[in-house]
Amino acid sequence: MKKKIALLGVAVLVAGMILALSISHLVNSHEYEVSASFTKNSGGEFVSQSINMANSTGILYVNNTSSSVFLVPTSSMGLVNSSSINTYAIIPSQDGNVTSSGFTYSLGQPGKLYSNLTGSYNIVVFSNSTPSITYDSATEVSSTLLYLYGPLTIGGEVMWIAGTVVTAVGFILPWKNKNA
Repeated sequence: MKKKIALLGVAVLVAGMILALSISHLVNSHEYEVSASFTKNSGGEFVSQSINMANSTGILYVNNTSSSVFLVPTSSMGLVNSSSINTYAIIPSQDGNVTSSGFTYSLGQPGKLYSNLTGSYNIVVFSNSTPSITYDSATEVSSTLLYLYGPLTIGGEVMWIAGTVVTAVGFILPWKNKNA
């Protein structure tokens, strides 16, 4: 009996750990850094691959301080040239900080910060040589996912604690005397 209780405790403990730790993967999977690759067009125009921002609370940080770096909606790319770029370019956040849903995102290094993005965008650079630019992208976890994973995480923590207690009880219980 003692062995069965200890094994049950270990099983509940492991299942609880998996549930409790699953939320960190969910949050981290919505954030990434990418080195942009560019295609050269005429007139020294370099265009990045398309950047898809699926969430309306998307935040994009372009790691470059050059005034010749622009973010343009993919749908406007056919209209863009060096003289019309300011008409189609997205304006970065004014102060370098974005507050959204109670969180403040700030520039950790020189660059341009864009917020509340949804849809597809391209980075456009006017330069004599191929630019070297990285960008960081993040989307906030939707409240629907939090409502789903929040209780699972709390349940996992409860199972983790319960598994620890049941395992300890399984090892602490006195041995049954088979001769009695």
